[in-house]
Amino acid sequence: MNTQFADKCNARWNRNLPPHAASILHATTGILLELREFRKAYTEVNGREEFGDTLFFADIVGHDIGRPELDTAGEVTAGSLEEAVVELAEQAKRYAVYWTPEKDAHLKKCVTEALADLNRGLHRHFGDQVEPAMEANDRKLTARYGGATFVAEKATERDLDKEMAALTVGVMNVSSESKNVLP
Repeated sequence: MNTQFADKCNARWNRNLPPHAASILHATTGILLELREFRKAYTEVNGREEFGDTLFFADIVGHDIGRPELDTAGEVTAGSLEEAVVELAEQAKRYAVYWTPEKDAHLKKCVTEALADLNRGLHRHFGDQVEPAMEANDRKLTARYGGATFVAEKATERDLDKEMAALTVGVMNVSSESKNVLP
C-alpha cells in the first residue's frame, strides 16, 4: 500500500472513542460470522450452537448500549432478516467511526433501533427456538469457562466433548427454510 495514503487514512481515524465502541463492533462482527456459520450448520446441535452464539453477540451489543427493552413483535422494518443484520453492521460502524460525546445519544439510538429490528427478525423466524438456543449457549459457555468469566486459554484450548454434551440437551429444529433467511 502507498505509505502516504496509509498515513492520511490513519490520521483521519477517530481515536477518541468510548471504551465500548470496540465491543459493539466486535459483537456485530460476531453476529455476522455466527449467522454465516448457522447457515452452514450440519446438524441440529451445531445449528443450536451457532444460533446461540448469534444471540450471545446480540446481547453484548444490547449491553453496550444500555440494555434497552427490545420489542419482539412486528415486522422487520429493514425488509428482511438479512437486511436487518446489514443495518446493524452499518449502525455499529457509524457508532465507532463517527462517535463524539455530542453524537452519543443519537448514535446509540440508531444502534438500538437496528438491534431491535434484528431482534424482531430473529423472533419472527425462530420464535420458540430463541430461549432454548440462549440456554444452550449458556450451558456451553459454562462448560467452557467453568463460570461467568472469559479466560483466553479456555477459549482456545477447549474441551469439545464437554461443550457438545452441554449443547445436546434437547434439540433445535434447524430447517433449511430458516437457514435461507440469513446472510
